[in-house]
Amino acid sequence: MDLRDAVRNYVSLGNELFNRLRSSEGPTLSKADLHIFRVQLYILDTEARALEKLKNQSEDTAPPQTE
Repeated sequence: MDLRDAVRNYVSLGNELFNRLRSSEGPTLSKADLHIFRVQLYILDTEARALEKLKNQSEDTAPPQTE
């Protein structure tokens, strides 16, 4: 599985998790479960922002494309 497939799979599972969090199951999570979940989201968001910044920097310094 390449990285793009892994991201698509993660998003798909995330949608399922979102629905379960909003269901009657959500309140059954412990404070520790919620903390671990939020920390993981923070880590993923931080990495996504870093990759986005890197991508934007490389696009800004890339030579113009000719068609």
